[in-house]
Amino acid sequence: CAAQFAALGADLVITARREDRLKIAAKEIASRYGVKCLPMPLDVQKNDEVELVFQKLETEHLEIDVLVNNAGLALTLDKLQDGKTSNWDIMIDTNIKGVLYLSKAVLPGMIKRNQGHIINIGSIAGHGFYTAGNVYCATKHAVRAISQSLRLDLLGTAIRVSEIDP
Repeated sequence: CAAQFAALGADLVITARREDRLKIAAKEIASRYGVKCLPMPLDVQKNDEVELVFQKLETEHLEIDVLVNNAGLALTLDKLQDGKTSNWDIMIDTNIKGVLYLSKAVLPGMIKRNQGHIINIGSIAGHGFYTAGNVYCATKHAVRAISQSLRLDLLGTAIRVSEIDP
């Protein structure tokens, strides 16, 4: 996603948990496309980290026009009765809470400027079900519900909400 936006000339703020990989990606994108690419380490599962990143962006007078909520994972293919609750927590915290935390953090600026676009990466798993996909499917159904509800919350504004379901 970052490369595609950079190819269109967009300056970027990219986030990820692994700072070393993040810095390499930012350098490559900036060099290849001639755009600014600011790497900011972030674990979307942690709201305090999300808030800190957005405080830094505000301090540097950087505004987010497009947010791509791309963090997501499926840790296991365990049937519910065999599942580990620690895996459930990670999937729920990443796939649902991450979308909520980032969207909440970016929305005040978008609403103030009456412009912006939030793109949530869902999954076809959010449209159906499969054996042992219980928690992952549930989280992607939640992304779909969040996207659709957020559209309603933003009626009357120029802010768009899209969901892409690979």
